[in-house]
Amino acid sequence: MKGTIASVVMATLFAAGTSSVSAQEFTGDVKYACEAIMCLSSGNRPDECQPSLERYFSISAKKVSDTIKKRKNFLKLCPAADDSEEMEKLVDDLANGAQKCDAATLNQELRIGKFGIISNRLPEHCASAGSAKYVGIPGRGGRWVNAAEYDRANQQYDQQQNAASWRYGNGGDSTEQLR
Repeated sequence: MKGTIASVVMATLFAAGTSSVSAQEFTGDVKYACEAIMCLSSGNRPDECQPSLERYFSISAKKVSDTIKKRKNFLKLCPAADDSEEMEKLVDDLANGAQKCDAATLNQELRIGKFGIISNRLPEHCASAGSAKYVGIPGRGGRWVNAAEYDRANQQYDQQQNAASWRYGNGGDSTEQLR
C-alpha cells in the first residue's frame, strides 16, 4: 500500500458510497470520520480537512490507550472502515499514530544516543503510511525524507558520501578518518 494510501482510501470510500449510501449523503460524524481517514492518510491537508481533523483530535480520554480506542471507534463510523483488511489496518494505524509518520517527526522521534543517529527502523504503526522513506545509512547521515522527495534525496546523499570519501581519501569510509 506504500505511496498509494490516498488513492486506496478514495477508491474504497467511493466503493462504499456506491454500496448503500452515496458519499453525498454522509453527514455528521460519519462524514467527519470518512474525511478524517482521507485527511490523515494524505501528506497534503487542505483547508477542507480542518473540521474533520478538529473533530478527530478533540476526542480524548484520561488514558492514552482510551483516547486511541475512542478515536479508532470514531474512524470506524465511516462505512468503508471495515470494507477490507487494508482499510481495517489503515484505521488501526491512524488511530495508533500513523499520522505522525512524516519525515520530520520520524527524524525527531527516532534519534538514538548522544550522537543523534537516526534509526532506520520504521515504527510498525507507520508501515502502511508510506509517507516517508529512509535515505542513507544510520550513523553516516541517514535520515527520513518524504516519499515524494526520496529519489532526489537519495541522489544527494550519494553525492555527499562520495564527496566525503574523496575529502578523506580512504575509499569511502569517511567515519574511519574521524576516529
